[in-house]
Formats: sequence, structure tokens, C-alpha cells
Amino acid sequence: METLWEMATSDEKQEAMFQRWLTPEGIDFASAHAEQSYKERVTRIKDAIQLKKAPDRVPVIPTIGFFPAFYAGMTPYDVMSDYKKLYAAYKKYTLDFEPDAHLGLLHPGPGKLFRMLDYKLFALPGHGTAPEHTYQYLEGE
Repeated sequence: METLWEMATSDEKQEAMFQRWLTPEGIDFASAHAEQSYKERVTRIKDAIQLKKAPDRVPVIPTIGFFPAFYAGMTPYDVMSDYKKLYAAYKKYTLDFEPDAHLGLLHPGPGKLFRMLDYKLFALPGHGTAPEHTYQYLEGE
């Protein structure tokens, strides 16, 4: 037996996804302004993706890598080794630049765990590269 979701068109599914994003359950916004800004960002992204109406401006969703660490005066080693520093760096970046969205923490990984395991896929900050350098993939020919 097909469910209503399985019978929905891709446009209907996308609209449902955006409605869930616009009205998230269990989120208490810090202020009315924060909630309004959030909804403006979601609407901007929705409008840009759906191309049904022009967004108020082009959404900004950068791939930022270790930029928040450098911007906050920290090293890749710092943010890969100390999650309080990682949080502080990304919070500073987010509040200062106010991107419309971000792709998550794609780069800083659990440096302590990688070092304990003597992880071989990357040369890590402080374990194969200098603490102020990002990690390096170790690839053969």
C-alpha cells in the first residue's frame, strides 16, 4: 500500500520539506528578530532553488573549511583538538558573517581520536603537518 508521501510529486515533497524547515518543531528562538531572520534566510534559499520568484538577494552558503579557526585566531590543531575552541570559532564566524546557511562541519574532525589511532589517511595538524596547517590527504600514485 502506497503512503501519501510515496504518491506525492517531487514538487509537493520539496514544498513539504521547506515548510518543515520554515516551521521547525522544538526550536525556541532567542528573540523575535532571530526567528524573523531565520525565516527570511529559509525563504531566500527556497526562492533561489525553486525559481518561482526572485529571492530578495542571492543566498550565501559558503564552503568555509578552516576559515573560522583562522578568523578567530586559532589553528587547525586547536579546533580539531578542543571542541570548545571549535564551537567558539564557528560561533564567531556565524555571528560576524551571518551566512544564510552552512554545510556543517565538513573539515575539522576529531583530531585527538585520529592521533590516538595513528590515522593514516591524513597527515593531521600536529601529527604529520604543522599545527597551523590544515590536514593533508596522503595519496599514492
